[in-house]
Amino acid sequence: MLHSLHDPANHYAWATNVHRQTRRTTVLLPYEGAGHSVYRRSDGTRDAVDDYLTELKTPSAGSRCTPAAKN
Repeated sequence: MLHSLHDPANHYAWATNVHRQTRRTTVLLPYEGAGHSVYRRSDGTRDAVDDYLTELKTPSAGSRCTPAAKN
């Protein structure tokens, strides 16, 4: 599960609650930025999703994705 810490539509507490209920089969990967759809917001978010979809590789427990640096 990939979820933004500052999602205006679904609060982070929602994600932690879903993860708590499904923790045997999910990993919660927080994105430390804002926004609702976070796949394209940083290399870390894209890499995490792509790694799971192509290799079934999950992030380590406690991993986090940081926002992309602004130029």
